[in-house]
Amino acid sequence: MKQIFFCPDQWRMDATVPTGVAAITEVTGFDGKTTEAWQLGNWQYDWSTIRTDIVLEPGEEYTFVFWLNGGENDQYDEVCNLEVFGEGQWEERQTFRLNRGFIKPLKYKNGWYLMAVPFTAPAADKVTLRFNAMRAVTTIAPAEEPAQYEELISDPENYDQAQRSNVVFENGWPEPGEQPVLHFEVNNSDVSITKAQLKKAALVAGGAVAGALILRRIFRKKP
Repeated sequence: MKQIFFCPDQWRMDATVPTGVAAITEVTGFDGKTTEAWQLGNWQYDWSTIRTDIVLEPGEEYTFVFWLNGGENDQYDEVCNLEVFGEGQWEERQTFRLNRGFIKPLKYKNGWYLMAVPFTAPAADKVTLRFNAMRAVTTIAPAEEPAQYEELISDPENYDQAQRSNVVFENGWPEPGEQPVLHFEVNNSDVSITKAQLKKAALVAGGAVAGALILRRIFRKKP
């Protein structure tokens, strides 16, 4: 079975989905190095997608490997999935739900899930891989071959929470009584931040510039 890996610079927002909310951000890998990742979706009903179009061998078995964070909310009404379909074949798409344990991850560490999604390439000149998110912020980061993580010990999952840990929250989950996130528009992109993060930034930066400062630190729009 051949492997495909998530490469952020080969993905883009889907122009056919005008409600899309997505931006490039940066995350720190388990090797301590900073890498780019895509963050899509918000806590509202904005259907958000990113996609890539690639050439695959029809009928060949592939595994798509990536790291996933978030993709759930505390209302159990979110969308977080991966679609695979050939050019002009959306009606025959393969859909893989990435939330609520529908696909077992290979590893779970620091709120991140190592995903390896198997699929059969459709008969088409080009194949589209597309992530969809709604009602939950989802972050997708590149991964190495799964064998590289064999010695990585998975964390126990926190099943006391109604949703998975999410990097937009300072401690992984919203504080009791806290509104999930605040929403801002930065460089024509809608991004999300918790009240706790904004309050912390205000203590350092002060005043109205606090939000902008922390947003620049966390989110960087793709050129």
